[in-house]
Amino acid sequence: MASQPPVMDEPQTTTESTRARESASARATDDAPAARKPLGVVVRELRWWVLLTVGIGTGILWVAMLLQGGAIQILAGLLPVTAGIVVGRRIQQHVTWHAVLLGVVTTLAAALALGVLIAVIGPAPALLQALLFAVITLLPFPAFGVITSAKSEQRRREMREAQARRGGRLERPGRVRSIEDLRALSLPQLGGYVADLFRRHGFLIKDYRFEKDRLDFQVTYEDEPWLLRVTTAEKVKPGAAVELTQRMKAEGVTKGVVITSMDFQESAIRWAKDKPVALIDGETLLTMND
Repeated sequence: MASQPPVMDEPQTTTESTRARESASARATDDAPAARKPLGVVVRELRWWVLLTVGIGTGILWVAMLLQGGAIQILAGLLPVTAGIVVGRRIQQHVTWHAVLLGVVTTLAAALALGVLIAVIGPAPALLQALLFAVITLLPFPAFGVITSAKSEQRRREMREAQARRGGRLERPGRVRSIEDLRALSLPQLGGYVADLFRRHGFLIKDYRFEKDRLDFQVTYEDEPWLLRVTTAEKVKPGAAVELTQRMKAEGVTKGVVITSMDFQESAIRWAKDKPVALIDGETLLTMND
């Protein structure tokens, strides 16, 4: 029977929150390199056509919608943030500059439009109130939309880059109740199943990578690094454990696990008996989820 690594029932520990904090910290410094650039360089790198097109259009449209009253006036309240979202999705640097300038351009456009109306119609109370409301609304809300949208786009780019680097992504396995269910899982689904299972047993998932017909995890258990190799191959040969052992030596890792939803060849079990590599077959993996 395949052997099983020691596990402990500890509170679930994941790296998602750690990666999120690191990612947030990295995003928080996104503008730091830009801040060290000469002002002239920053100005040239700004997406001026986006700022001016969206800002001026939003300012004028906001005035027109606000003066209509009724339901259209409610939509006017959503317009500044929406404009910020549009700009935020189209930039990759100088987020703070774009956020501030969009608020300024939008406010100036609205103020100019209201100024023209006041000059033509006269200082009607509704127009003066709208002018004051423009300063209060159009300065902060477009900036908020830019920052929120830019951060969201940055997270999506990071996810796409991570997926490309890893060669794929883990998938939810659905409900696994029997060995047949387990063996029917694809490699990404089995990887998701293994990741969730080992997290519940106190392992910390650091990273993973798809390579051909296998999936390798870098994990830690009680601050000790482990390597996990997951495969859906039938009758796994000794080569899977041999290759993992070689990688362990190269990376200075002393413990590893080869996991399959199927079975191991007897030769693989004999080879791993006195090695620092545990073998977990489908039946053993299923019992670990009890």
